[in-house]
Amino acid sequence: MLQGYANDDDAKDASRIELAFENDDIFGVELHNHLFGAVPPRIIYEAAKRKGVLPANVKSLEDFLPFVVAPDQCEDLLGFISIIWYYLPIIAGDKIALRDLAIDFCRQRYEDKILYSEARYTPWEVLGESGSSFCLSYDEVMKTILDGFEFGCKKYGIQVRSILSVLCEWDGDDDERCKKTLEVMQKYRYNAKTNAYGVVAIDIAGNEARRIQDNIIFDQTFQAAKKMGFHRTVHAGEAGGAQSVMYAITNMCAERIGHGYRTVEDEQVLDAVKNRIVAEKSRQIDLPMVHFECCPTSSVCTNAVKEYRRHDKIWKRHPMRRFLKEGVHFSISTDDPEVFQTNMAEEIDVCRHKLEMDWKQIGDCYIRGAEAAFIDDWKQKQELIELVTRRVNLWVAKMEKLTAQQKAIEAQRNGNIKSAVFAVATVMSSYLMYRKVTTLKQRFIVFPCFCLFSVTLSDCYSLLRTMTFYGLKCLRKLEILYCHHTKASAGLRDLIHDGKYLYSFAQQNPHVQLIVSMDTGKPPLMIASYIPSVPQQKLMEHIVELSNLPKEDIGKKITYLSNRTGRYIHKKKWKNTETKNFSLQGRWYPGMWNKKISHMAVLETHRHVPSEWDYAHLPHRPYPKRNTQRARWTRRERLMKLRL
Repeated sequence: MLQGYANDDDAKDASRIELAFENDDIFGVELHNHLFGAVPPRIIYEAAKRKGVLPANVKSLEDFLPFVVAPDQCEDLLGFISIIWYYLPIIAGDKIALRDLAIDFCRQRYEDKILYSEARYTPWEVLGESGSSFCLSYDEVMKTILDGFEFGCKKYGIQVRSILSVLCEWDGDDDERCKKTLEVMQKYRYNAKTNAYGVVAIDIAGNEARRIQDNIIFDQTFQAAKKMGFHRTVHAGEAGGAQSVMYAITNMCAERIGHGYRTVEDEQVLDAVKNRIVAEKSRQIDLPMVHFECCPTSSVCTNAVKEYRRHDKIWKRHPMRRFLKEGVHFSISTDDPEVFQTNMAEEIDVCRHKLEMDWKQIGDCYIRGAEAAFIDDWKQKQELIELVTRRVNLWVAKMEKLTAQQKAIEAQRNGNIKSAVFAVATVMSSYLMYRKVTTLKQRFIVFPCFCLFSVTLSDCYSLLRTMTFYGLKCLRKLEILYCHHTKASAGLRDLIHDGKYLYSFAQQNPHVQLIVSMDTGKPPLMIASYIPSVPQQKLMEHIVELSNLPKEDIGKKITYLSNRTGRYIHKKKWKNTETKNFSLQGRWYPGMWNKKISHMAVLETHRHVPSEWDYAHLPHRPYPKRNTQRARWTRRERLMKLRL
């Protein structure tokens, strides 16, 4: 059995999962996620059956869903919180439920492609009823949840850290629960070696409107947390106004703001947030920016942004649009995914279509999330930022390519619909004209003419597309594979020689993806990839071997390839000029494609243009020198015939 797993079945399941740190498709960072808002209804349902507290009319999980899932729109934040308050007593004191929800939290993050996440929760809410069989201490709650995080993180290979929350419903700094929270934070502090899922920060959650209205103060609690070395994040600007954000930063030492949408109501607060003029940077671990943890779906469902409903097509004046315009440092999170029945894929879809963000802007949100993560170790944080940035860039390029293909397919579909409409209209008009013609002879003449006219109109759109394509410069990708001579380093000289020209080419042709590689295991090649005439097809490749091109002609060849249009692509059928030379353990030998060689060669990872020293490492020359020279001349003649 694998170490750290409860049984062999769990170990087998874990072994089938590609761990997040090994999978480039797992790249996200999510900073605002309530652990008790991510409880699957199944876990609550099973806990209710164990406690015997299911409502009388509930016979199945489907009947139970309306009790634990929020409607599409709540009147205010309190209406949404009341749903969580309903099921928290059900899971409170239940070790099985608490461990399962922690493990499932890790599963949800993995399925949402989240690499690093911070889960916030309040242990006091799930202690259970005193004196009952379902009653736990603070230590038991923390150990159960952290044990679930440990199992889930090992199973899925993600990183999860804890944030403990105090509640707005408490009585402020004098409340014993605030003091107990600080004690628990200190006892279960994050430690990379002994407690990798421990507490890194303090938060305040709950009914923000009540805290502001009753002037309940938690300043001393947060200042004490800062002295103890913990980070701070505060729910503000959601149910309260812009001044609540300013108060959180100045009085509660907040480094991050949960939600903060109403910041846009006050220009002075917005400027202060952007310039960080109100934040105290007396400690090294303070973030250099005020970061906003935005949750698009939650912002509308809780009525924090009152102008829109969840199913509105476009949110034109949503505060996140203003954040994007003003350069505010913010990231995207799901808040309470199971309550709102959302996930990160849905949040991205909202950003794409309702907030009209492009893929690059969404990717930047993940990178900003990594920059704002509560990680004190500078080296560890830099590694996370670099890993997330690299993976996000790959994801953005992939999604942009997929979007372009979908747009091309949609354009073709729209063209076909237009052509069909033209055809139907023309046939109808020809039929009406046909009925007006009375003589049989006139009908035989008019009807075929109108049918031909209808076919011509139906092809108009396709013809226009084809004409546009024929005049379009189609080069989209140019890959140059240089070959590194072990002895003469000619490949490196080639790269240095061509570098200035390639740089100017890249500046003049931003639509062309330029890739330059060394030691690729292939002969020196130049691969030009063109867009096809049909959107569903793959890029058309044209390969030119560089070893038979004079040095001064390479620039001319690149210019020639980049100026090709659709007309020339279809007029001339290109040949694949890949070499047929015999490959012997990574080394490239001329004139041996029809021979068998019995000796061994030194294993190398590159191939090169043949020269006299090719056979120096062999125990004997496999062929006479004259045969080698003849093979070289024969190959040169053959390649000259294949030149374009």
